[in-house]
Amino acid sequence: MLPEESIALEAASYAAQYGVTEEEAVRRLALMHDAEDSLNSVEQSVGSALGGIYFDNGADFALVVNTVGERANVPATFRSKGRPFPKRALSPGAVARGLSATRVERVRQIAAQPQNGKIRRESKAAMGRDKVQEIRQRNAQKNGHRGV
Repeated sequence: MLPEESIALEAASYAAQYGVTEEEAVRRLALMHDAEDSLNSVEQSVGSALGGIYFDNGADFALVVNTVGERANVPATFRSKGRPFPKRALSPGAVARGLSATRVERVRQIAAQPQNGKIRRESKAAMGRDKVQEIRQRNAQKNGHRGV
């Protein structure tokens, strides 16, 4: 199957699970899959205060940035770059799964456009990722010295 056909199938499942339209599902999936640069920028701006980062797929879709304390600089939005797909005939696998050329073309149109998403900050993290990594390394060294 072509990547855009897989996205069309994933969007149908996502839409059913989260109660959104297939178009909204494609938009969200594009944000989640194609916003790497923007997500890296968010992580860098938060720095050592970053406790975790995840997508909230509920009705109020957002990238949730969990920080240690309230002082972290968290942007309000993030953006995907857009991912153009060449126009091609449907694969036999897509046809066998009942995908239409119209549905796949709509995925191509939505995914090709940069998408914007909002960021919601939570300040519930007990410690930042740097501290967690430090503890993991320390524990690994302790365990390594014991032959574990």
